[in-house]
Amino acid sequence: MLIIILAAVLCPVLCVVDQQYAMKYLHRFGYANENDLTKLEDYLLSFQERYNIPATGELDENTIQLLNRPRCNVSEAASDDDHSFRVKSKWTKFDLKWYFPQATPEYLKVTKKAFEVWSNSSKFKFELIHKIRPYAPDISITVVRGKHYFRANCQGRGECSSTFDGPRKVLAHAYFPKGNSCIELHIDADEKWDLSLDGSSSEDQTSLLMVLIHEIGHILGIAHSDIETAIMYPWYQFNIAPKLDENDKMALEALYGPINTYVNNPFKPTSALPPTTKTLAHQPNEPDKNLCDIIPEYMFIAMAGEFENYHLYIINENSLWKIDLNSKLIPSQPEILDDYLPEEVGPIIHIFQSSSDNLIAVNDRKYYVADFPALQILEENNLIIPKNSQINTMFQSNHGKIYVFYNNSNYIEFDKNLKTVRNRGQIKDIFPGLPTDVTGAFQYIDGHMYFFKNTTYYKYNEFTKKLVAAGPFNWNVFDIPCPNGDLLNHLKILLTKIISFYQ
Repeated sequence: MLIIILAAVLCPVLCVVDQQYAMKYLHRFGYANENDLTKLEDYLLSFQERYNIPATGELDENTIQLLNRPRCNVSEAASDDDHSFRVKSKWTKFDLKWYFPQATPEYLKVTKKAFEVWSNSSKFKFELIHKIRPYAPDISITVVRGKHYFRANCQGRGECSSTFDGPRKVLAHAYFPKGNSCIELHIDADEKWDLSLDGSSSEDQTSLLMVLIHEIGHILGIAHSDIETAIMYPWYQFNIAPKLDENDKMALEALYGPINTYVNNPFKPTSALPPTTKTLAHQPNEPDKNLCDIIPEYMFIAMAGEFENYHLYIINENSLWKIDLNSKLIPSQPEILDDYLPEEVGPIIHIFQSSSDNLIAVNDRKYYVADFPALQILEENNLIIPKNSQINTMFQSNHGKIYVFYNNSNYIEFDKNLKTVRNRGQIKDIFPGLPTDVTGAFQYIDGHMYFFKNTTYYKYNEFTKKLVAAGPFNWNVFDIPCPNGDLLNHLKILLTKIISFYQ
């Protein structure tokens, strides 16, 4: 795994770097075989010679400056070859699909530019996919913070071994290729990212483009270079052109053969689709699904220790949108709900986070308990409801009570473990004023319960037992920045009239 880190948090050129710090640094990054102060001079000489610093064997100004520059956290293990670049492992295909479901249009522009830098100088072709079916991604990109996890559709559901530690430290990390399996690239959500397309950045920001180009190099199997002008130089480069150096191209050729031809390549491209699905490659993609155009089947909010804010999860026809309720940024494309669920879990009709912080998911007759956000199934049981009943919705109220609404009129109240029925009866008796045939419900951060029925929402105060508001569903109710449909229609009519007038 590779991590870009700001060593010593960008302290000035002459910040205090004592011998012990220098020795630990050299050992940590592979320039020293052991943490032995008596050999510091020899290790410094080797380090200085390697990176074209005057070889003094001392902690002079030039050396201290390099020790405190932003750099990638991967170790610089000794190499037996004479190349200034180093390579690790490779892909055996050249058509790679990348998936970035959280990306805003601005993030997508920067990411596309980063991939273009590599495709313009190599055999690789990179394709953005908005869905992971029928084809899985080769590269999956996520924006996360703190302790975080791998994606279920890429490197698994386990916890990532690297933890982001707030702004201006660890910036991003990625992995070397493993055969042709999916590789992840994680970006720290706490950084101030400069989204310009020329590689520039202000002093208090970091160029997302330059970080992505460097990390994609690792994903292609390239380690670090000794050449300062190379993209794969270990230290973060401020305000350089976003293009590959000749040294980066040499590393590509060392792994994948001559850049401009497949001749003499040690393997053939294996990117062609299997015969049974080959025709699908030329079929038009399904229309992009925009959150602002859909009515949710159900929603829930969830919190985890590594989140600073609640996240809102929105589901519609197996599409899943995730929104940080602080930024309220809408992802440009949804994810696929089934990719987070084990195959044995049938179609899910409701999900909510319980007071124990686990997710409770229910299908036709069963419920599943999963830890969050790792999504490991902890429990699977039959739901205790009358035979032949039709579930309308299932949720936990602000009082901590778990309810199942069924058959358009009845409810069952369970204990927190869903093992014991605590109460049952008519919905109208416990939620007076609420339609009894609602089909969705969730707690929102404003303290109200929200219920849904087709295209209508109902805002309910559980403490006063009163219906506070109701009306056509509108994302602005939740401060989600979607255009107001009525206003847009009025504007269209007005523009049509203006155009007709001048014509």
